[in-house]
Amino acid sequence: MARKPRDWDIVTDAPLGEIRSAFPDHLEVGAAFGIIKLPPRENEQIDIAIFRKEEGYSDQRHPDKVEPGDMKTDVTRRDFTSNALYLDLQTFEIIDSVGGLRDIQSKVLRTVGSPIKRFTEDALRILRAARFSAQLGFKIERDT
Repeated sequence: MARKPRDWDIVTDAPLGEIRSAFPDHLEVGAAFGIIKLPPRENEQIDIAIFRKEEGYSDQRHPDKVEPGDMKTDVTRRDFTSNALYLDLQTFEIIDSVGGLRDIQSKVLRTVGSPIKRFTEDALRILRAARFSAQLGFKIERDT
């Protein structure tokens, strides 16, 4: 999209304890959800998370249960296809199992899977859709 990212989300199959050990200066923000943050530097933020699967969203914002998962379970819990791309750091191959690249090229914002399910899990996603549409000039896909 020819934009410089301000934040990076790194996802790994390493256990959270190993991630903590590898980055002793990490911040424990989001650890309950399998995420740690590295201290910000030069206007960039890096979050490191485990591949995970989630269950239940009784408050329509946060998962009730988070467990380690794999790339397949991790991608299915993502909000929008454009936010569900993975980069293999060994091969630099973009892994896109939900059509995110196509949607970025078409400037379309589409949920991963059922829009009703995605928005019921986290109601804030509705506002994120509006924000992404306004900021990026993306059209919100009809069902979304």
